[in-house]
Amino acid sequence: GIPVLALDPKNLSDVLDSITLVGKVTGREEAARLLVERLESRIQDIQRKAAEAVAGEGRPRVFVEIWDDPLMTAGPGTFIDELIRIAGGENIAGDVGMEWPEFSLEVVIERDPDVIITVWREPEDVCTRPAWSRISACKTQRIQKVNPDILTRPGPRLVEGLAELLEIMHPGSID
Repeated sequence: GIPVLALDPKNLSDVLDSITLVGKVTGREEAARLLVERLESRIQDIQRKAAEAVAGEGRPRVFVEIWDDPLMTAGPGTFIDELIRIAGGENIAGDVGMEWPEFSLEVVIERDPDVIITVWREPEDVCTRPAWSRISACKTQRIQKVNPDILTRPGPRLVEGLAELLEIMHPGSID
C-alpha cells in the first residue's frame, strides 16, 4: 500500500524530466522547476564552451573505463556517451552495438584514445597493462579518475560530471 515511483533515465533530458516528475509527486514542483532551470542553464554554458573548444582543438577520442575485470565501458545509448559528446569528445565505444560492452585490451590499443577516464582504477595503474604504453593517452598522461557519483548515477550531479569531462578533454575551458 505504499506508493512507489520508479525512474530509469537513459539520457540527460530524461534526468531533467525525472527531477520534474519527482518534484510533482512530492509536492515540490517549484523547487524542481528551479533546479531544472539551473541545470539547463549550466548545460547550455558547457555546450557553448565545448563548441568553442572543439572548433579550436577538435574532438579528442575518449575511453571511459567503467570496470576493469572484465574491461567494460559505456557505449551508445548511455548517458555517459551523451555526456562525452556534449563535452566535446568522441567516445571510442560510440559505435558498438550495446550500451555497456566489454572491451578487449587490444581494441582499446587499436582505437588509441587521446583521453582515458576511470571511475575506480587509479590513473597511474592504467598504463601498466601490456602494450598500453603505446596509447596516446598514456604517452601524454591524459588519464583522469572521476568520482563515479557524478558520472555513473543518473541524477542532478551528472551536470557536475559534464563540467568535469569538459575540463578533462579541453583543459582551461571551465572558468
